[in-house]
Amino acid sequence: MTKKHLLFGQALLGASLISSALPTQAGWLIVDTGGATTYVQDGRLKNHEAGGGVIMDAKAGQLIMVDAERRQYAAGTVDQFCQAATAMIDMAMQNVPPEYRQMMRQMMGSQAKTAAPPTVKVIKDSTTTMLGQATTKYKIMVNNELAEEIWLADAAALQKEWQPLAGMMQDFEACTKKMGAMTGAVDLGPETNPEYQALMKKGWPLKSVSHAHGQTRTDSEVVRLEQKKIAAAEFQPPAGYKAISFAEFLGGQDMAE
Repeated sequence: MTKKHLLFGQALLGASLISSALPTQAGWLIVDTGGATTYVQDGRLKNHEAGGGVIMDAKAGQLIMVDAERRQYAAGTVDQFCQAATAMIDMAMQNVPPEYRQMMRQMMGSQAKTAAPPTVKVIKDSTTTMLGQATTKYKIMVNNELAEEIWLADAAALQKEWQPLAGMMQDFEACTKKMGAMTGAVDLGPETNPEYQALMKKGWPLKSVSHAHGQTRTDSEVVRLEQKKIAAAEFQPPAGYKAISFAEFLGGQDMAE
């Protein structure tokens, strides 16, 4: 899952749990070429690969991060995650000598003043059918040059399942911006453009092709898109995993043990 799939990270929970859980409403199963699997249902989202991943539940207001290698997970609100993340950045910055901190702020501040936000234009290109879904292709022009092509599934049923997560996504994005501001990072990618962000609310990305530095590359592509019932257990912490705090999760304290 790429940044276009809300930058959520990865999560792990065996698909075998589906058969043993209580009946549920119909959701969606999404698998991409990299093997990442995403479940979306009724305002809940889970994305996982072999290393772990993330679960978001809009109704419960809960964010769950999973580390499959150490069989641990951290759960709480986006605000609690943000507090832990910003505290860690603050602590790391305090360990940097004052003169270097000042130099970093000056360098980043200079970049922020001199770097102009790119001009982004979204162009509707064509319509087609992908994986059985009506799909619209868009071209993303950055400073009048083709930067990206995106194919969005127009499935209203799929949009209905994930759109309740919009509030949590906005909170997570705000947290990301706050962390960037603490380090002085400047993000001038098209993803920060309002027109681009509005586009990504129209459907689920089935394919993304980037054009940069004279090279064309497929960044992501969905190979399976299936509507099916998803067990409630898929959106819960994996059985047998140890619960830890976000601070411990982000710090990877067990790695030093």
